Amino acid sequence: MDERQLAKAGGAALITLFIIGLVGLGFAVWDYVSHKDITQPWGILLAIGAWGVFYLMYRLMGKEAPRTLLGQELPTGDSAGEKATRKRWHLIDAALLAGAMTALTVGAFLIGDLTVFDGLPLSGPALLAVGAVVELVITFVIFYAINRIFGELGARSYERHLARMEA
Repeated sequence: MDERQLAKAGGAALITLFIIGLVGLGFAVWDYVSHKDITQPWGILLAIGAWGVFYLMYRLMGKEAPRTLLGQELPTGDSAGEKATRKRWHLIDAALLAGAMTALTVGAFLIGDLTVFDGLPLSGPALLAVGAVVELVITFVIFYAINRIFGELGARSYERHLARMEA
């Protein structure tokens, strides 16, 4: 097998392991919901085992260049322009994620019972608007920090991987 075929086979194996972990987690959640207790821990053990092997295989298979939420490959160099491009995409990704989370939260509040907020000085649409703005700002800051930290770590890791491959 050449490197390209090996990479595709490894990618398929990683996807399979990830799905097996999701199935195990799904069974554990189903067990908890139906019995109000985890009576058979094999679902959790399956998820932990599959995701542990997933992590090890991912570390051994090699690295891919970091990508944005929309799938665009980010530059990994240390020049000011490349860093600015990564920073801009981290901002865009954080805004998209924060907007999606805020929309889901507002939707959940509209579906749910708003009487739990009766003790607050605001109510109705004003409460939803203020809550949405506060959540948007907080989640944007959190998602930007996470994207920035892990994005830069991913770029450095990818550059080290390329250096090892060339050596």
